[in-house]
Amino acid sequence: MTTEQSFFLVRFFPEDGEVQSFKFPGTLTQVKVETQLFGKKNFPENTKIQIHQSSGELIAAKYLDADGWQENNKARNLITTIGEVLYGATWQSNLARDLNVNIRTVQRWATGETNLPKAVLGDIIAVATSRKKTIENTIDFLQKMDVSMISNSQVNLLRACLENHG
Repeated sequence: MTTEQSFFLVRFFPEDGEVQSFKFPGTLTQVKVETQLFGKKNFPENTKIQIHQSSGELIAAKYLDADGWQENNKARNLITTIGEVLYGATWQSNLARDLNVNIRTVQRWATGETNLPKAVLGDIIAVATSRKKTIENTIDFLQKMDVSMISNSQVNLLRACLENHG
């Protein structure tokens, strides 16, 4: 995967003025800090601020004099929901492994610091399809099995199959 310099579109909405837009490079956390500093130097306290992804999707909003940001969690909820359905509580490290990306990359997607690339959705579908087949095969195996006749070698064989395909 290539690493692109991400940027965010920041809009300032002064109460008695014209909306002004600026591009800020960096992570979402960095842009929030820079936006706050820039806003305090250039706009009145009651100015509303919005941070948008480069695609235009709203990420966060606040008033310049407010303490916290109101987050738009749509993108974060998507990756978090997918991850939890596929892997449970340890989804970030498992998804990173299966997508062959650094765990920090997945964490950035989950926090909204960087955008989830559209191309990655195809990779996630492939991972989910593979996991689905593994689960279906496991269910078939268990339905055919006589539990009273299970040997340790069969349990180890099943465990090895799941580890190699899960």
